[in-house]
Amino acid sequence: MENPKEFLYEIDEPTQCALADVGHLKNVVKEVYGIVEAEFAQLTGYEDCNFKLMNIQWENAQNNLPNLAILKITNPIEWKRKGHMDAQIGLNAALRNSGIPAPKEIPTKNGKLWIPENLKTVSNDYVTLPIRLFQILPGTMLENFPFEPFLVEKVGELLGKFHRITSNFDVQTTHVPFISPLNKNCILREMNLLLEKNFLSQDRFDMAKRALEVFEEELNLSKDKDFGIIHSDFNETNILIHLNETGDLEITGLLDFGDFHRAPRCLDVGAAILYLHLSDKLNQE
Repeated sequence: MENPKEFLYEIDEPTQCALADVGHLKNVVKEVYGIVEAEFAQLTGYEDCNFKLMNIQWENAQNNLPNLAILKITNPIEWKRKGHMDAQIGLNAALRNSGIPAPKEIPTKNGKLWIPENLKTVSNDYVTLPIRLFQILPGTMLENFPFEPFLVEKVGELLGKFHRITSNFDVQTTHVPFISPLNKNCILREMNLLLEKNFLSQDRFDMAKRALEVFEEELNLSKDKDFGIIHSDFNETNILIHLNETGDLEITGLLDFGDFHRAPRCLDVGAAILYLHLSDKLNQE
């Protein structure tokens, strides 16, 4: 766990990406990627700013580039640890090479898989953040399917396979997401602010604080500390499902590795169970 007096992030440090000005973005992707025309549709994203690009026209139409893509503007927290961008690229490739369908980056005109860019926001400010362009994987988000037992098993198998593959992945990143229990001090500071402003009740504050304390106590007492790379956002919107030709559901994509870091793997398991339960349309026990 972190040092009791250490804060990984400043109290006024922005954690979310500002909304980018689409008109400026169109100029950026033309200069950086050679996209001369495209329709932009903003996608949901808690910390990043994501757009789906449709009906893309490229400067060089001879390269068989796709007419659909995802443009991702990475949030300031991930950008703070500069090596984390290259680590994500490496993780994507390692997963694809081992049979887990992960998004593939579309390089810039200069062959870069990501690039920092000075972007105009809708507030007419400018901020420098990394941008990446991804090919679109087939399938629909898991949240659109009822969580039948066999599908839940497939999700569990996917998480297990992710952990096995990443056991041999030599990662060079010190990134810790803001919401990670390993960032306990910042979380408690945030909780205190919410409590002071009456956005959080005392009962909920006490419950959350105790949960963090119990986690730390159990981790310190455990003789078998199963640390490794965790996805850290293994939820129903980051898993893609496709109905194949035989009528069976198959997993066609695992997305969004921005929060991956080294931590107890039980956090991934707990998060997967939580997200599946909260999104279960069948209301199973």
